[in-house]
Amino acid sequence: MFRWFFTCTHTHSHHHRRKLHYNSNPALTTSTTTTFTVSPLIPPQDKTLFLKPQLPTNHLRPSSPSIPTLQNLVDHYKTSKSQVTKHVLHSGCSETLEFLVSRYRDSSCPKDAKELHLQIFKYGFVNDMFLCNTLINIYARNGDLGSAPCQECRPCGVKFGVQIHGLMSKTRYAFDVVVCNVLISMYGNCLGSADDARRVFDQIEIRNSISWNSIISVYSQRGEAISAFQFFSRMEWQGSGFTLKPNEYTFGSLITAACSSVDTGSSLLKQMLARVKKSGHLGDMYVGSALVSGFARFGLIDYAKQIFEQMGKRNAVSMNGLMVGLVRQKRGEEAAKVFMEMRNLVDINLDSYVILLSAFPEFAVLEDGKRKGTEVHGYVIRTGLIDIKREIGNGLVNMYAKCGAIADACSVFGVMGDKDSVSWNTMISGLDQNECFEDAVNSFVAMRKTGLMPSNFTLISTLSSCASLGWRMLGQQIHCEEVKLGLDLDVSVSNALLALYAETGCLTESEKVFSLMPDYDQVSWNSIIGAFANSEASVVEAVKYLLNMMRAGWSLNRVSFINILAAVSSLSLHQMGHQIHGLVLKYCVANDTAIENALLAYYGKCGEIDECEKIFSRMSERRDELQH
Repeated sequence: MFRWFFTCTHTHSHHHRRKLHYNSNPALTTSTTTTFTVSPLIPPQDKTLFLKPQLPTNHLRPSSPSIPTLQNLVDHYKTSKSQVTKHVLHSGCSETLEFLVSRYRDSSCPKDAKELHLQIFKYGFVNDMFLCNTLINIYARNGDLGSAPCQECRPCGVKFGVQIHGLMSKTRYAFDVVVCNVLISMYGNCLGSADDARRVFDQIEIRNSISWNSIISVYSQRGEAISAFQFFSRMEWQGSGFTLKPNEYTFGSLITAACSSVDTGSSLLKQMLARVKKSGHLGDMYVGSALVSGFARFGLIDYAKQIFEQMGKRNAVSMNGLMVGLVRQKRGEEAAKVFMEMRNLVDINLDSYVILLSAFPEFAVLEDGKRKGTEVHGYVIRTGLIDIKREIGNGLVNMYAKCGAIADACSVFGVMGDKDSVSWNTMISGLDQNECFEDAVNSFVAMRKTGLMPSNFTLISTLSSCASLGWRMLGQQIHCEEVKLGLDLDVSVSNALLALYAETGCLTESEKVFSLMPDYDQVSWNSIIGAFANSEASVVEAVKYLLNMMRAGWSLNRVSFINILAAVSSLSLHQMGHQIHGLVLKYCVANDTAIENALLAYYGKCGEIDECEKIFSRMSERRDELQH
């Protein structure tokens, strides 16, 4: 977050000067300080209720007669804008503005941030850049940038930022490194234009570490790992004389970029770990937390735990990252243990409880997980945390549903005051997974009545319940709504539709949905094969889709083999069955019990008792080996 800082000088009748200082970001502080002076609107001596905007009087001597100062251009912009909008100013606005800035400029209290936010709207200072910067500073000090007014004033702020850049390009500040660093952040992070950020970066003659960190951060947040690491290589090459050393911000952005690379992410993370160790930043809390989260995301839990233990100082972010990785690896007991060990050593935040609740369904014994979850439930009620963060209520619903306590999940959902789409999705999904299909459909209808728009997760769970109930007509209505919302392009939603039409015997509709899908995954192919495999009249079509799946480069899995074996066994196709058995051996899934049962059924229907005995004897031998 980069900020602008101006010093405003107000001239009164007694020629006293009052200065409003805006706090500076230490990362952007340089040895040279630039001060801009603005002449205010001078109110008349008679007391009137409203004033018309007056042109500001310029008391500045420009440093160069040929080049207008930046502040004069800003004054001209403000004056022209006020004339266009014909904004009527109250006589006390100037004093109110001064009071708000002086009152809140050094604050770091969350309550003050909310109070100032309300005052900005109350007095109509939404478009005041200086006051909004003060508010953003307070939110930033509290780590709550999501509440800052950037999004609310985005169109105005973006337009003004581009205009400011245009004004600066005509002044001596056009190539100033500090100004360009801010512009890189504005274009890259706020406008999402990496090309414009790159142009600003290229025009900087002497770049500092902030310049490099800014451009690396732009590409990192866009998920362009290659570009981010290319700039890092250039930074290392140009800073070979130890003038440009990577710092914690550099490594943080590079770790984020590495995590965005699905194919090479784990390899990049290992290289970054070696580089961080070499530079001595492994003990840094910011870098260590990023590495822990990154390795945990890729399932490299041993690396994550080792880094976590080597960190000199740990916080809730690093702990949460490790817990998330453990939960994804189905190691719920270990995640809960990490929480218990660290709860008195770090400042636990609300996200920690959400992650902890997600760990309980991953316990080896669900009853133990439910018991622990109930204890946490009582704690968040007693401390009032459940009323502070909606995600805790959502986590409780999810925890109870996955632990099989659907009645408890419904109770928590019923008393939740503020429900969002995630709340409804969690409830509908939980009902579907616990085979409460009618309740799931009814919950979907109730959600639509609230005016909330369904997401792909909502439709997947609802279509699954419709398929289990055999409710084709309702499924078709949901299909229509899905098309209207543009969710028919989602592969998972289309897979749910395939399953619905297959369950209800609508093969034509299944084939139509499959043909209109923009992309397929393994589930899509297995669903269409299974749809035709269940009909004796369409077994040939099932075989054709199996061959097309293989031609498209998809690997067959146990579901593929079970579906196709069921198809060929219904018609006793001897030669086809033997070829599929050969594929089973080729894919090394012959020891899968479900596939062996499917092979037994096939050979039994074909009357090949010898093959049945061979398969059954191998199953018995393996069972004996397990017992011994």
